[in-house]
This record gives sequence, C-alpha cells and structure tokens, in this order.
Amino acid sequence: MFGLGGIFTEILKDIAFRVAPLEKLDALEMMKEIRGHNILTAVRGLEAVDKDALADILITIGRIGLENKQIKEIDINPIIISDTRPIVVDALVILDKDQA
Repeated sequence: MFGLGGIFTEILKDIAFRVAPLEKLDALEMMKEIRGHNILTAVRGLEAVDKDALADILITIGRIGLENKQIKEIDINPIIISDTRPIVVDALVILDKDQA
C-alpha cells in the first residue's frame, strides 16, 4: 500500500495497492495513481521527490516481507522528504506468532 499518509490516507482514502514482489514500474505507477501525486513533483520552487529512491524503498519493503515468513506486517510511516531524498523515520514490524 502506498499513500501520502496521515489524514490523506485515513480520511481521503488516497492510496494505491500492489501485491509483492514489486517491480520498479509497479512502484512508480503506485505513486502516479494517488490523487495527491502532484505533491511528489517539483512545485513552488521545491525540487521533485527522488521517485526512484522512493520506489526502491517500496520494492525493498515488499522483498523483506516475502523473504521473512515470520513478518505479518510492515508499516513505514512517516517517510520524510529531505531535499529530494526519502528518509524512513519510523517503522513498525508485526510478527506472526505462528511463524516465529
């Protein structure tokens, strides 16, 4: 699942879904599908978000989940954009007690 997070996810339901494993094209398409996709582009003097780096995060999270059967869920929120680079600030990993 990909979205802008916070109220945009909870109230506006502005999210895109894919099933892992993701390819680069999948991750990039997810970014384009949300209604708030323009916030990732260059706007008002701000540079565009490094979408390739953001896509790499999405791909890697999916791969981690697939490679580790004991992981039930991974929630990364927020990802802060510093300059143009996405930086994971907080993550929650929920383990499946039956797989641990």
